[in-house]
Amino acid sequence: MPTFVLLPGLHGTDDLYADLAHALAPQGRSIAIAYPTDRPLGYPDLVAQVLAAWPTDGDVVLVAESFSGPVALMLAAQRPRGLRAVVLSATFARNPSPWLRPLRFVLPFASKHWMPTAVAAALMLGESATREWAATIARILDRVSDTALRARATAAFDVDVRGLIPTIDVPLLYLRARHDRLIAARHGDDIVARARDGRLVDIDSPHLIFQIAPREAAAAIDDFLRWKR
Repeated sequence: MPTFVLLPGLHGTDDLYADLAHALAPQGRSIAIAYPTDRPLGYPDLVAQVLAAWPTDGDVVLVAESFSGPVALMLAAQRPRGLRAVVLSATFARNPSPWLRPLRFVLPFASKHWMPTAVAAALMLGESATREWAATIARILDRVSDTALRARATAAFDVDVRGLIPTIDVPLLYLRARHDRLIAARHGDDIVARARDGRLVDIDSPHLIFQIAPREAAAAIDDFLRWKR
């Protein structure tokens, strides 16, 4: 059975993967990666962080959501040992909001406190945005410095790794959230169209697929991996 290496969203913590890891357990063990909470690291630095925690033996399925999609694509293009497949969830290969580029100049001064937690929860969770979820998101973001979050947001604004996608020589699955308020549907189409061996599956979920629909995501991953055997 493979090891699933799970890469987080913009928050960069490993706090939100318990349900997905449980759903994936019949298929293999999971390792959730956490990024440093207080260091301003861009995508190349985060790739190095993941490689430092890479499993030393066996097959690996790289699973990334949202912000970490470019990390997964950059890693896969390097062909790390044991990599057998890439799974991307509600993510992008280039700036997901190019119309906001004129606001990039404010990022060095931005703070996570500018956006109410309830608003952030609504964007990520849609109709599933309960008070409990808002409290969880607030607790997680409190652990991450503005410096780290600003560096990640800047990296997402500047990234464009579309050219790496055709060089990836393992199967790629893109899970697209039907009710995503953050990532437009075209990003999934673009990534899969550029992949050598790509597949797209729509999941009835808001942006945070792995947290709201972990069983459905795990079933789609299982079906994909069986299809590729």
